[in-house]
Amino acid sequence: MVYPPFAAPFPDTDRTDITLGTHQRAMLTLMAQKPGRVFTADELAARLNLPTLTPRRADTLVSGINTVLGADTVVEVPRKGWKLTPYDRPTRLVG
Repeated sequence: MVYPPFAAPFPDTDRTDITLGTHQRAMLTLMAQKPGRVFTADELAARLNLPTLTPRRADTLVSGINTVLGADTVVEVPRKGWKLTPYDRPTRLVG
């Protein structure tokens, strides 16, 4: 599932209030192609064509994504990198 380029964290919030930047959308799009896969800062820099991307800058981008889409959308894997949390579709209760 590819996430929208912008979203509101709460239903009563105007969706134009909070948006993702270009680098955040690119990072999210890359991670959405392989949810659950860990991406290192070096790999993100190479794949997104951002040669100056540092782990600190990547943390900032991830923080922005999580602010818009929810706290655990992209999680940090200590000393390895970041991964997009796979989307679990709610199961339909039969009853």
